[in-house]
Amino acid sequence: MNIPNVVSKELNIKETQVLEVMAMFAEGSTIPFIARYRKEKTGGLDEEQLREIETRVNYLTILEERKQTVLNSIEEQVKLTEELKNKILAAEKLQEVEDLYLPYKPKRKTRGIIAKAKGLEPLALFILENPKFSGDFEAKLAEFINEEKGVSTTEEALQGAKDIIAEMISDTAEVRQVVREFLLEKASIVSQKSATKVDETNKKKKDVYDIYHDFTCEIPKLKEYQILAINRGEAEKYLKVIFSYDKPGILSEIFDTYFEYDESYFLDLLNEVVD
Repeated sequence: MNIPNVVSKELNIKETQVLEVMAMFAEGSTIPFIARYRKEKTGGLDEEQLREIETRVNYLTILEERKQTVLNSIEEQVKLTEELKNKILAAEKLQEVEDLYLPYKPKRKTRGIIAKAKGLEPLALFILENPKFSGDFEAKLAEFINEEKGVSTTEEALQGAKDIIAEMISDTAEVRQVVREFLLEKASIVSQKSATKVDETNKKKKDVYDIYHDFTCEIPKLKEYQILAINRGEAEKYLKVIFSYDKPGILSEIFDTYFEYDESYFLDLLNEVVD
């Protein structure tokens, strides 16, 4: 990524201006100093513009460094495809990079990983790849019983497969993006008085949080000061905060994003997994 070029287009200024400012930042010059004494080099950029340049250059630098780290990690695992590489390189936000990296990121032992170790990944893939299955599923499950690996019953085999599928869905970048956008656009935040006992001798703090003891607001309508107050109240254990959202709606979005079919022999099972 040509960072000066990207920033110049974003802020509608010349690339040479960005390069001059970056050079002065590298020398240790401060924003007030540059704005006041280096106008001839910056083309008259004011402090606000300089701060925007600093913010974007820092962010994009971190973004590019993270991309390289992620690419190296996936390549070391011999799992880096050309398609995945292009997606990572094209990402414009750190969150996009992290979402793409998630399936390849070293993890603690999750239920899905444990189920894979028990040899149940082929069963999970069978469920996903055979929507028109019409045979004896119980017999299929029985094929995966292996007491040496800790699978003693068909119920345990099925649960392991469901754990794997759930993890596959949650690790998918497109699904995470859909969920994030759904919540930001359609969910509400609900704050209530925390049941946890806290020191309420500080009356000023107590009064500040009183208005959030029974507070509901759609996320798009939240004001910045409300977000700050609610976050602080939760951190200090004055408030309990939850999301309120249309659960059937978000589950439908997840299903439509991940699955390429509407009907399946395993539809009820898959709905349980998504839920």
